[in-house]
Amino acid sequence: MSNVIHRHPVTAISLFLCLLILLGSTVFSLLRVVGYSMVPTYQPGSILVCTKGIHGNDLTPGMCVVASAVSEGEELVVIKRIVGCPGDTIEFRDGLLYRNGEPVDEDKGFQNAEAPGIAATPVALGDREYFLLGDNRNDSVDSRIFGPVPLEQIQCVVLFNIF
Repeated sequence: MSNVIHRHPVTAISLFLCLLILLGSTVFSLLRVVGYSMVPTYQPGSILVCTKGIHGNDLTPGMCVVASAVSEGEELVVIKRIVGCPGDTIEFRDGLLYRNGEPVDEDKGFQNAEAPGIAATPVALGDREYFLLGDNRNDSVDSRIFGPVPLEQIQCVVLFNIF
């Protein structure tokens, strides 16, 4: 008679969640989305798994990050998409996003931006600066309002959405 090991999906999920909790303080974090600025990508109440320990070389346009920012004197923690990296120039023309003079192909269903904010004219990003936008461009407080975000203010990168 052979030994048979039965794996139960609840056990695997429980072990995975325990591992996330144990690693949470140093490697991963779980965050809950509040608000509508990242719709359609993330809905209010979505739980995101994020990784800490960010290096500037790892950040590229299209990644979603959690960053701290100041808008109208209020400190914010925001979930946004990177659309510009150090050395890039960002601008909105007729509601469309341009990076380095070229239109950015955004086929994810993002809305055109009705309010270009500071990106109504070209914004040149300095060394270690990133331009962050919400996917729901017309309901987002982002770099169009609070400006480019220094690398030091990016707290973590979103890996995936649990639910």
